[in-house]
Amino acid sequence: MPKWVDRAKKALNRKQFAEKTLHETVEEAKNVNEQIQFIMESSGASVDQGIDYDDESINVVEHFYHSAAKQPVSIEFGIDNFERLLSLYLGQSLVEREAGEWVQYKGKYHVVFPVVVRVSDGQHVDVFLFCKSLHQKQVSGSQDGHALVKFIETASKMAFP
Repeated sequence: MPKWVDRAKKALNRKQFAEKTLHETVEEAKNVNEQIQFIMESSGASVDQGIDYDDESINVVEHFYHSAAKQPVSIEFGIDNFERLLSLYLGQSLVEREAGEWVQYKGKYHVVFPVVVRVSDGQHVDVFLFCKSLHQKQVSGSQDGHALVKFIETASKMAFP
């Protein structure tokens, strides 16, 4: 098993995902773009530019995800772990665009993970739930590989109290 797989597993398994605090999630999300770029390059994907939070980078990451979902062995530490990083990346994309902030959710609705993104109108979006269903064809934009960008553009319409 390559060294990068061990590195990725250690980074993800420091603490069970559901046990991470808001602070830990925010800290991990701050450099998730670098982690994703490292995984993509280590998996043999060519990354012409650094992975950032712009639409072009987001589409490159989504394309990699869809390719990897078809052949999960291409991501040696698992597609579920990559979906978790993708969730952090999507949430951090909202934060970087000043369209939201990471918060601890204490509302009445079921969420996949108790840390969500609060968008500008005070509502919440569950980026983790969205990324878990990203491979499904009924997700808006999934067919053309632009679901993440569409999510960012319409996050406030999908938000809940």
